[in-house]
Amino acid sequence: MRNIFWGCAVLLLVLSCSSSDSNNTEQNTPLVWEPQATGEWPVATPEAAGFDRALLMACFEKASSAGLDSLSVYRNGALVGESYFHGFSAASPHHVRSVTKTVTALLIGIALERGDLESVDQPIGPFFADEAPNLSAEKAAITIHNLLTMTSGFEWDESSSSGYTDWANSANPITYVLNKPLAHPPGVSFTYNSGAVHLLAVILTKATGMDTLSYAQSHLWQPLGIETLRWEKLADGNYNGAAGLELRPRDMAKVASVLLAGGTWQGKPVVPATWVEGMGTPTRPGTVTFGALENINYGYLWWLGSGSGHPMQLGWGWGGQFIATFPDLDLIVSTTSKWQVQANEADRQEKANLDIIINQVVGAL
Repeated sequence: MRNIFWGCAVLLLVLSCSSSDSNNTEQNTPLVWEPQATGEWPVATPEAAGFDRALLMACFEKASSAGLDSLSVYRNGALVGESYFHGFSAASPHHVRSVTKTVTALLIGIALERGDLESVDQPIGPFFADEAPNLSAEKAAITIHNLLTMTSGFEWDESSSSGYTDWANSANPITYVLNKPLAHPPGVSFTYNSGAVHLLAVILTKATGMDTLSYAQSHLWQPLGIETLRWEKLADGNYNGAAGLELRPRDMAKVASVLLAGGTWQGKPVVPATWVEGMGTPTRPGTVTFGALENINYGYLWWLGSGSGHPMQLGWGWGGQFIATFPDLDLIVSTTSKWQVQANEADRQEKANLDIIINQVVGAL
C-alpha cells in the first residue's frame, strides 16, 4: 500500500463497507436515482430538464450493472439524478485521482488574478533553487505554461500505474521529477506527467506562503461551500497537486459548474472568466478517439473533445473518475469508480463510463 500522509479539511468522513456485503445489499435494494430536495443544488424532474424519464433511469441501471461507485446528472444548474453504489453515498468523499489536476489549474488561475503569481510564462527555476541548485538552464526555463499543458519535456512514462506510484512513493517527489532528463525541448511535445503537475502545487505554496489545502480553502472551497474532503500529502510535505484529492460527487459537480459557467458559482465570480476560457482552449491537435470520446484535445489540465456530436470538456481521473461538461447542452455528468486498478482495467472502466456519459445520458435527452 502507498505510504500516504493525509491532510484533512473542515470535516473528515471515513466510510467503509466490504464489497461483498454492499453487493449483496444492492441486489435486494431498489434502485434510487431521483434526488430529494437539497440545499446544495436545486432539484429538477427529468421531464423539466428535458430528459426522457425511462431512458434516464436506464442510465442509472446501466451504471449499477457496470460497477460504478456513483453517477450524477445535472442540467440547467439543477440536480436531475444521482445514484451511489458499493457502500458510497452522497455524503462520501471519493478519490477523484487526476481530476485533482483540474483543481490545481483553477488555483493557478486564481493566484494569477490575485497577483500571487506573475504570469504563465514565469520560469520554474527560481522556485526550486533550494531543491535543485544545479538545475540546468534548459530545465530552469520550463514555464508554468509548460506544466499546465503537459509540455515540460521531461522524460516520463505514465502508461502503467507504476509510472505514477514510483514517483508518488519517492522520498523526494520534487527532485524525482527535476532529475529526469529532458526528452524534448520544453513546449514542443505533449507527455502526460503527474510529477510535473505536482510542481505547480509546490510553486503555489512557495509563491503564497500557504499550503495548497489552505489556499484552496480560502479561495475555492469556501466560495463553493465545499466542506467535506480529503487531500493527501506526499513525502515532500506538500499536498499532491496531481491526484491526491477526494471530493463528494456533488462537490465534483460544483467544480465542473464553475468551468461551465465561465468561472462563476451561483452568479458570483470564483475564477477569472479569461482563465476559464484559457483552460478550454486547445493546445494540441485533436484527432484522437478513446471509446465514445472523439477529437481529444487538451487545455490547461482540462481535457477537451466531443461526444455524440456535442463539444465537451472534462476532468479525467484514473479508472473512470469524470466530471464532464457539455456547454451547448448545459449538462454536467460525474462518475466515480474503483480506482485501485491496473492500466487495462482502468482503460476498460474509463471507456465504460464515457459510454454512459456520452451515449446513454446525452442519448436520454
